[in-house]
Amino acid sequence: MTAEEKSTLCAGRRLFRFAVLADTHINPVDGESPSPWETNRLANARARGAVRAIRALSPDFTVHMGDMVHPVPAQDSYAQAAERARAIFSELKGPLHFVPGNHDIGDKPLDWMPAEVVNDAFIETYCSHFGPDYYTFEHQNCVFIVLNAQLLNSGLAREAEQDQWLEQTLDAAKGRRIFVFSHYPIFINQPDEAEHYDNIGPAGRARLLSLFETHGVEACFGAHVHNYFINRHDRTLLHVLPAVSAVRHDYSDLFKVAPGDPEFGRDDNAKLGFFVVDIHERGHLTRWVRSYGDLGDQEDKRPQPSPVHSWLGAPCPVGVDLRQQWAEPVAITPSGAVDEFYRKKARNDYTLASLWETGIRQVRIPLDDLQSATARARVALLAEAGHEVVLFIYNVPQGDTLALLHEHRDLLAKLEIIVPSQHEEDAARTCRMLGQELKLPVFLSRLRSSTEAAAEGSKYTHFITHGYSIEQTEPLEALARQDQFGGGLAGPVFRIGANESPAEKLINISRFAGLHELQARAHVAMAQENPAAMNPDDAASARRMAEALFAASALPRLEVCFDTLCDIDRGYFPRLGLLDRRSNPRISALVFAEMQALIVDAGPLTGLSIRRRGAKRELTAQTSEGTLMLTLGDGLPEYRLFTDSAQPTVGGINHERV
Repeated sequence: MTAEEKSTLCAGRRLFRFAVLADTHINPVDGESPSPWETNRLANARARGAVRAIRALSPDFTVHMGDMVHPVPAQDSYAQAAERARAIFSELKGPLHFVPGNHDIGDKPLDWMPAEVVNDAFIETYCSHFGPDYYTFEHQNCVFIVLNAQLLNSGLAREAEQDQWLEQTLDAAKGRRIFVFSHYPIFINQPDEAEHYDNIGPAGRARLLSLFETHGVEACFGAHVHNYFINRHDRTLLHVLPAVSAVRHDYSDLFKVAPGDPEFGRDDNAKLGFFVVDIHERGHLTRWVRSYGDLGDQEDKRPQPSPVHSWLGAPCPVGVDLRQQWAEPVAITPSGAVDEFYRKKARNDYTLASLWETGIRQVRIPLDDLQSATARARVALLAEAGHEVVLFIYNVPQGDTLALLHEHRDLLAKLEIIVPSQHEEDAARTCRMLGQELKLPVFLSRLRSSTEAAAEGSKYTHFITHGYSIEQTEPLEALARQDQFGGGLAGPVFRIGANESPAEKLINISRFAGLHELQARAHVAMAQENPAAMNPDDAASARRMAEALFAASALPRLEVCFDTLCDIDRGYFPRLGLLDRRSNPRISALVFAEMQALIVDAGPLTGLSIRRRGAKRELTAQTSEGTLMLTLGDGLPEYRLFTDSAQPTVGGINHERV
């Protein structure tokens, strides 16, 4: 199986691309809105920015997922807003397909909805401005089905007509790939969740899911919630799009930190944007184009998708530790605006979306995530997407834990087992047999804690960590002399401290691994050695991560893991990650993605060297195309590819968007 085929969700050659945008909420007049938020006043300009960004990407066609306009059909301003929307969308190239949203055609049929519900008059009004409310179209042997989700459970005669038409359309699509578009998400968290403002009611939901199962629908796209979610039901991926206009800020409850914008989360603009969807020979890939509220007035700064994506399976020798909760739902506080009677459940899927934009494929999780059925389902999604899931456990597993590993072995790529030094030799023998039994590579790590530091007479503070030091390899030399490595025990786990150079330590770790013919893992600490201190310097974090990625890409027999994906901004050992506490990418994530793309395009790196030029360090490595150089100074890392026949390719990103 090739790297590109490790994902069962997306593999093979790309066949074509289309764009999907949602929730533009266009006003009748540019720069004016009856809503109390500044973001609503910017809706038209943000829609124009998204349209111009989509045009620059040249998709085969575009789908608008609904809420094209902000006024509802009962308002006199609806027709003017629809006309303004069509004028803005006219800049798009290629076909544009509309999906009716609740602002366009009326709310779904519940008596407590905050706006008038769908009815025959509203449907007629919608169709006069945007065309049919449900229909199908085809492209390259794929069938695309647009639903009027507001009809479901309405009891209108048109609901039965749509139901019959949908079954006939699905029957006729047998043998072809099917994609469905519904403004309302089918569900947000679980298929059996209670009805709330943001999902389809149980009866209509059950019918749709049954049809999806019967006909093998590949994907269903939803919108409406102005936030990102992803679910898997049977063979169907359920994608819920972010908005172009504004974030639904009731979902700010997903994050354990206060909103950072003056509109209480509504203008968390790193969460705005649209999708480009790449259809591959097997499966598909959704690329989020973050617009950051782009107004479309700067042609040279059009939003772009990340140059890498984890699902594509390109080699990446760096992983991340998923320390924070990433797979369990939280209760969203009733807001008094769209939901007042229920605490709906939702999960922060921004963590995964932002991770995928870095190209990182390896994730490290605790045993908890395998023990929880809810989290385990998300681990399965990661495994399907081609991620290497590394499970870590304290002490050699026995009893129920060992049975759990056997039951879910297919979800895992590697095991890390941490043991106290006094049990090291016995644990190594057991781990060797365990790895052979599970057919998984096992890595051994040594517990390190403040009890040892106190015994050495150093300043006392509580800490618990693990990993061998490349400066003190005597215990590993002893295990190697006993032929413990090999078979199921793949190698040791090292730790690179906050004050140590990742590249310099990785060179020595790689040399040690080669000498003993084993594999090694190295945990790169982003936390300071002082548990009461934090380095808030984004550029320093980006330099450290870039150095580790560059070195790991050029050295054999090792892989690296950063000790967090998201910031830890409270408690002990606070540190910066690739993502902030709202799961938005930091500058280090954007630098990482650019470097990963450059390394993948340049080909395998060899011959790592380090030299100093004054206050700067230069890392160089050879590729099939020339010399790749990383320069580390006081600011952001600089990276460029030198070839014999061309000017250097200089790495750089649009830092103004962060």
